[in-house]
Amino acid sequence: MTETTNSPSRLSISIIAGSLVRDINCSSISDEMRDLYGRKLASIVEDDSVLAALCLYNDKITVTDIKYLLCFFVGMSATDISILFNIEINSVYTVRYRIRKKLKDNPHFAIIPL
Repeated sequence: MTETTNSPSRLSISIIAGSLVRDINCSSISDEMRDLYGRKLASIVEDDSVLAALCLYNDKITVTDIKYLLCFFVGMSATDISILFNIEINSVYTVRYRIRKKLKDNPHFAIIPL
């Protein structure tokens, strides 16, 4: 992989993660969980294997999918995700199922529970 090919995608994922951290900090999620999610998001953005996996599926996933994927990767609860995105908890499960179907052939995304 060349750096020039993946740089824009990696940069955009980092920007999305930064935006997500700001959204989490402005949400009504508990302070303890906000700090935990922020730390985990920072470590995921530095993980080249996760970024490379997300870059591989750039044509299949949307910016919204990436936001949800980052939430799933940090272990955010469905309740906290519903608070963050102002949606019903059942919608979180639906999104998780649809993303998992899109990315079923990549082992990086097998950690996303149904």
